[in-house]
Amino acid sequence: MRADVIAFAGRPQSETHGRWGAGPVLDALGYHCHGRPHAIDLQAWCRTVFWLDSPTGTVALFYTTDSLYATPNDLHVGTRLRHAEHALHQTVRPACGIGQLRVSTPYAYLLLWIVGGHCSEPPSIARPGFD
Repeated sequence: MRADVIAFAGRPQSETHGRWGAGPVLDALGYHCHGRPHAIDLQAWCRTVFWLDSPTGTVALFYTTDSLYATPNDLHVGTRLRHAEHALHQTVRPACGIGQLRVSTPYAYLLLWIVGGHCSEPPSIARPGFD
């Protein structure tokens, strides 16, 4: 709920209301922001954003680049990939430097985006005109 987020994270530095396309109406609460964002995509300006479902006030989405936040098994921004893979019993195969690991609970899931690595053409891409 909104009050729980504010009790936990404090008063937001930035707040906006809107939706992406035909999606639900969301309230976005931004923390550690720079500039004056006016769009629903606060992650472009804020290190942490809680998007709340407007009618219910429940957390719909969460985004952070702040190492302050961690999963129950202490995975956070800056955790080494090998440690995260071991803790989650998963292997990430980044393509062009982006991959993800998933943390699931009965109520929600969290995607940990992995950034880094090198781009290479996947072997499955057909190249017309070349044999």
